[in-house]
Amino acid sequence: MQEVKWKTRAQLKSEAKELYRGKWIDAIKLNLIPIFFKVTTTIYFLLFIPSIIFILDDNFPVQQRYMSNVFLTIIMLGSFNFVFSKITVLFESGIVYTTIDWLRKKEESNVTFKKSFTIFSKNYLIGNIVVNRLTAIFVYIWLLLLIIPGFIKTYSYSQAQYIFKDIADTDPNGNIFYLDCITKSKELMNGHKWRLFCLQLSFIGWEILSSICLGIGHIWLIPYKKATYAAFYNELSKGIVEASE
Repeated sequence: MQEVKWKTRAQLKSEAKELYRGKWIDAIKLNLIPIFFKVTTTIYFLLFIPSIIFILDDNFPVQQRYMSNVFLTIIMLGSFNFVFSKITVLFESGIVYTTIDWLRKKEESNVTFKKSFTIFSKNYLIGNIVVNRLTAIFVYIWLLLLIIPGFIKTYSYSQAQYIFKDIADTDPNGNIFYLDCITKSKELMNGHKWRLFCLQLSFIGWEILSSICLGIGHIWLIPYKKATYAAFYNELSKGIVEASE
């Protein structure tokens, strides 16, 4: 068994940027749906919430008669946001699936907006939903017991849906045991949970800057993050094989 030298955060990000070199338009088209959702929700938050504060201010009693309509609007938009966010999560899974393949086949040039619908193929859709639901249930149970262990488990299970992708690609007609994807994720993330946490944390500054710019920065940031996380999983999946040789 040989020791694997894992990539740093900077190296993973460089791999993502190198993947998109000369192909940023393709990357944006692939991530167009989550970009649209992120930008619109950011604009809504930055512009609509201050108007609520204005209406609720005691110094503006005239505006308070509009409170009921405003709260109704909040509920309607909140419900829409919840439903649309669940759909967007599906698209994001398919986008990372495509990005993983893109990383593994550097010559890949057929990356279009249509590829963002990858998750809705018969090989992926049901399995992805099942794995994600099981993961959410297990994390929720852990959170009910203790907050910190529950938080740690989110990282232990974080690669389950990508492991499912590789299993489904290897044997599309085979029987997939979805709990095995979660178990394999725990094994894969052993010793790497802190790495992933720090990797995610390193994007906080960019998140704030992108949001301040009315969400426009997310046009660049979302593809960048997706490719970095894909590079992280791709390195783990290859590194475990190399370590066992």
